[in-house]
Amino acid sequence: MKFLLCFFSLGFLIGCQNNGTESTVAQDPNAVYVQLSPAEFKAKLAEYDNPQLIDVRTPREFEKGSIAGAKMINIKDPSYAREIEKLDKNQPVFMYCQAGGRSGKACRQAVDDGFTKIYELKGGYGDWEE
Repeated sequence: MKFLLCFFSLGFLIGCQNNGTESTVAQDPNAVYVQLSPAEFKAKLAEYDNPQLIDVRTPREFEKGSIAGAKMINIKDPSYAREIEKLDKNQPVFMYCQAGGRSGKACRQAVDDGFTKIYELKGGYGDWEE
């Protein structure tokens, strides 16, 4: 009995271990949601000619500065879900906010909505350097 308890406990701990920032979640086992440092985010963006780069901040925040090529879709706006639905779910989507809270919520929602590759800027625009 002790052996079984130890065995299942060890299996649980190994299963919960996070060896990086990549995770597969939600209904699609191939869906990937990854938090990337500013340098990693910039490098990943450079891999695509026309990336779906989404700034989920408010218009006021967006006006103060944004990443080149970003489209603002304010997560606090009632039209947010409708605007996100217009994106191609089979293409990578890159999201950021000011510090990471709102974009984290947006990325988790994107996974639930069926997006297959979601990249979040860790630390948000506040940590971004052009």
